[in-house]
Amino acid sequence: MDDELNQYLSSLDPYSKYLSPEKNDFFKKRQALKQFSIGINILVGEDNMLVVPLKNKPAYKSGLTQAQYLKTLNAQKIALDNFDSYRFLTELELNQKVHIEVSSSLARATTQTYQVKPAKMDNPSIQYINGTYPIIRVYRFDDRDKTQEKLKKYVQQSLKAKKPIIIDLRYCPGGSFYGAIDATSWFLKPKLPVAYLKTAKSDNLTKFESFSGKVVKQQKVYLWTSPYTASAAEVFIRALQAHSDHAVVIGTETKGKCLSQQAFEFEDGSSLTLSVYEILTPNQQLCEGKGIKPDIAIKSNNILNDQDYLQYSKK
Repeated sequence: MDDELNQYLSSLDPYSKYLSPEKNDFFKKRQALKQFSIGINILVGEDNMLVVPLKNKPAYKSGLTQAQYLKTLNAQKIALDNFDSYRFLTELELNQKVHIEVSSSLARATTQTYQVKPAKMDNPSIQYINGTYPIIRVYRFDDRDKTQEKLKKYVQQSLKAKKPIIIDLRYCPGGSFYGAIDATSWFLKPKLPVAYLKTAKSDNLTKFESFSGKVVKQQKVYLWTSPYTASAAEVFIRALQAHSDHAVVIGTETKGKCLSQQAFEFEDGSSLTLSVYEILTPNQQLCEGKGIKPDIAIKSNNILNDQDYLQYSKK
């Protein structure tokens, strides 16, 4: 029954889906701000999965410090249509070890395995990766975690240190549409059109504008992208592209997701997520299926390499 319903929903659009009570509970736990976890995000591509370690969390401390392509977890391949292959991620026990097998390239046959013990941890939506050239890495726009406020703080931190403003959106599949709208205001003049929402049943558009709060004046803002960059992250990038002469997009073409979803939870704990709005660009253009093309292109097989991006982000 679940498979048949999801087959029907996928015929409407690729983002509407039904989750059984067990799956819905799993994803709620994976999205919790406090959790017992190994400290990784898993992103799904067209024919691959990416493991993104959170800085200073269990996987990172075990040596997995850079995003890698996932091969296996506990010697088992992970498949979205096989819930039993990944449900254990929210059922971890103290002193249990999770074996993460990864590869730095899809083309490479060589792999490396990390043994990670889970721990109680925060699940950040954004981190400041300090270094010679600090990187502001956004994993998702999350109103609960006040991503937009932390972004402002980290941008001001880079400005104070007289460092380039580098916002890494390579591993950001989206999140809160409203959080992304608010975040544009640190870079734009107030009352500029940031995005529009439209329902399928109406030609009326709901306009969203930047508000006062700009902290970045003439400094360049480097926006890193990849094929995993989507949804709210694309809203953020498109707004800066449209209204700022100082935004530089570095990376690959983004996913091109311009539909907004709403989740409906039922009494039995299951949920139904439906696409309820089309998102339009600041110029009122439909963008579903149309990724953002970078100003400076990075080869797709180099998207995990910070240095390939940094060489264009230092001015």
